[in-house]
Amino acid sequence: MDINEQENIEYKDFNGYKAASDADNNIPQPSQPLFYDQPQDQPAAENNTSVNGIISIVLGLFGCCCYGLPSIVGLIMGIIGVKRKKDDILSIIGIVICAMVIVYFVYCIFYISTHPDEFRQMYEMMMEQMYGTVSNSSI
Repeated sequence: MDINEQENIEYKDFNGYKAASDADNNIPQPSQPLFYDQPQDQPAAENNTSVNGIISIVLGLFGCCCYGLPSIVGLIMGIIGVKRKKDDILSIIGIVICAMVIVYFVYCIFYISTHPDEFRQMYEMMMEQMYGTVSNSSI
């Protein structure tokens, strides 16, 4: 075998690549995938954590201290979490907590606005207990 005949022989290494000869300047192409444990045509694995559900629960509980305003954002986050991932129990729990806090504060605002005299009397009693007598001009 002389040098010209050796250039026409295709050599393959252990990975399935065609060995490039001096006459062949092509880039070697793999005949089979190199990594068998990574599927190529499948989508990436879904994240099993429910971030929207956790945020919804935290904002719902935090809304109890802040007049229910964070609960509105928590309700929206819970709805987004349910739409992204069906049967997401954390998002459903967050929606329920946020809805309960919002309904409670709406009820409180409605009750206070319909019974102002009772709250004025309660306010006067608290001021008397804390500071002694309270004149009507300071209210």
